[in-house]
Amino acid sequence: MMKKLHAAWDVLVIGAGPAGAATAFEVARAGYSVLVIEQRTSPGNKFGESLPPAAVPVVERLSGPLTAETMHQWGIARTRGNIAAWQSPAPEQSDFFFTPERHGLSINRTLFDRAIINSACAEGAVFQFGTRVDQVHRAQVGNWRLRLNGGNGGGETYARFVVDASGRASMLGRRLGVERYCLDHLFAFGQTWLAAEEDNDPYTRIEAVDDGWWYSQKIPVDRDHTSARRVVFHTDRDLPVALQAGNHAGFSRLLERTEIVRSLLHAQGYRPQEDVRGADAASSRMSQFAGDGWLAVGDASQAFDPLSSQGIFKALIDGADAGRQLCNALRDPSRARTLFRDYAQRQARKWLDYLRQLQYVYFSQKRWSERPFWNRRGHEDPGVNRYQMREVS
Repeated sequence: MMKKLHAAWDVLVIGAGPAGAATAFEVARAGYSVLVIEQRTSPGNKFGESLPPAAVPVVERLSGPLTAETMHQWGIARTRGNIAAWQSPAPEQSDFFFTPERHGLSINRTLFDRAIINSACAEGAVFQFGTRVDQVHRAQVGNWRLRLNGGNGGGETYARFVVDASGRASMLGRRLGVERYCLDHLFAFGQTWLAAEEDNDPYTRIEAVDDGWWYSQKIPVDRDHTSARRVVFHTDRDLPVALQAGNHAGFSRLLERTEIVRSLLHAQGYRPQEDVRGADAASSRMSQFAGDGWLAVGDASQAFDPLSSQGIFKALIDGADAGRQLCNALRDPSRARTLFRDYAQRQARKWLDYLRQLQYVYFSQKRWSERPFWNRRGHEDPGVNRYQMREVS
């Protein structure tokens, strides 16, 4: 609930996903007032995700030590690495044992997102669900004036700084006239599969096929004696195979053509438990990451290909970085422009590093170079950037 209908806040965050909640956590922890506006009425049911070992200390800053009880509450399980059939049909195993953390994480997004929000609330952040921003205006005195609509958040409110954490919609950025560019047409089609017996396999499966690639990740569930896996197929939404993947029968036929994903599901006795759901998975970015009195975080700033396993990790890192810069700007408003410019420069470097890594990984898969999905992603020297940005309408 909102503390005051017409309150003035130090920071207003648009979007209550991991990036927005992590930003609010940092700002509230430093003692500043922060309001988070979310159009949804509650955290959504999104695809589960695996996090690399480097994400463990980032998560622990929000959750505290990852005890068995904490992991249960946060919807977290440890993972040991990846088994991938990528460069060849023969699966290759990469183990996290040799990293400093010795394990990665898989997360149940519903539980995980709710837990981050609870952590931010415990620090003093205020979340307003079922509310949208209808108008946003930068006043001459430096504050933002926003008109809110929905729930108990109707009317005007004010903030010194605003954060766009609205995901790929980049709601604030678009209202400010900032363009958003998209790299490709990647789309994710996913199902949840359940098994009655305990699945103790701690590895993520990744498998390249002629028209895209698959992954299967065990996800924590709040049920006894039941195991769950997310099974996701990635292809370009404008390819004919996307029409097939969008329904249960077509998805099942495509899945039967896999090797390591299909064999794991059959061996463990998994059965699909929901309709196929879809989600935009294209690489995209805003043309501007920050401006006068505002920052963009998470997918609102730049959205990564799920192959990178960086989505939630990046959201948490962005939130922590943005939160620190906001606190510094609140302590010394005269430095705000410099702080936000530096933040934007870090985001720009992150995007360039991501492009190099993404192209290298796709370049390494040469078995179907003539197929449209793979040909679009280039089969030249990874140092040559063949990606062409297109504006999102």
